[in-house]
Amino acid sequence: MSDMTPIHGFDSRTFRDALSKFATGVALITTRHRGRAVGIVVNSFASVSLEPPLVLWSIHKDSRRRPAFEETTQHAIHILSVAQRAQCLALTRDSGAFDGLPLVDKPDGPPLIEGCLARFETEPFTRVEAGDHITLMQKVVTTAHRDSDPLVFFDKGFGHLFKGPQ
Repeated sequence: MSDMTPIHGFDSRTFRDALSKFATGVALITTRHRGRAVGIVVNSFASVSLEPPLVLWSIHKDSRRRPAFEETTQHAIHILSVAQRAQCLALTRDSGAFDGLPLVDKPDGPPLIEGCLARFETEPFTRVEAGDHITLMQKVVTTAHRDSDPLVFFDKGFGHLFKGPQ
């Protein structure tokens, strides 16, 4: 593997650059905190278990959005489509930037985004502190999905996944 950049000792920038080579889906997590819709974009979403249905995602310990997700019990996880790229970018900068997103506003629950590939409405199951992040494991209470092209994150940017012939 002589064409790869080696890490001598540990360099967090090189580590982060190496992690960026793993393409991931993009998820938007929403909740309602103190009467206000709050969203956060993550690429740390993963399935955990079918019985019971569990998923997880992680949030940085220093995130200003962390209290909103730790103090609420109803979240919605949206797997974004490539058509939602612009709205995704807006939400990475502003946790309340829901303009332009087709929204089903549930006053007693998390805002639901239309047009996503999949949506999981969840409730807390457990949490684990690990390094500079907290992993929130959540139980899925409802789910929905549709066919479309996914938004992916790769090499520090958003992209499109081409699904070839099967």
